[in-house]
Amino acid sequence: MSVIPSVVNYLYSLRKSGRNVTVEMKVWGNCGKCKTRIEKAVKIKGVKKAEWDMDTKILTLTYSPKIISLEKIHEKIAIAGHDTEDIYALKSKYIKLPDCCKYIREK
Repeated sequence: MSVIPSVVNYLYSLRKSGRNVTVEMKVWGNCGKCKTRIEKAVKIKGVKKAEWDMDTKILTLTYSPKIISLEKIHEKIAIAGHDTEDIYALKSKYIKLPDCCKYIREK
C-alpha cells in the first residue's frame, strides 16, 4: 500500500513549506454564544480563518501548519470548554459554560 507513505510525505511537505491548510472538524456546542466562544478560542497566531456552523457543528478553519499544529488548535477549543472530535474539554471548563451552551457530552 503506497497510499499511506505518499499521504505522509504530502503532509510533511505542507508543514515544511508553510502553506495554509483548510480543515473541517467537529466541535460541540449549541448556540450563538458557543459560535462566538469557539471562533474566539482559535483567534491565535497561525489561524487565518475560522467559522463554526451551529447546525452541523463543523468548524472550518484555515491555518498554517508551520506556525501552529492542529493538536494545539484542538487544545485551545477544549480550554474554552468545548469538546472536539479529538479532545474533551475538562469537566471544570464545561460546567462553567452558560446553560444554553451545555450540550450532551458523548462518552
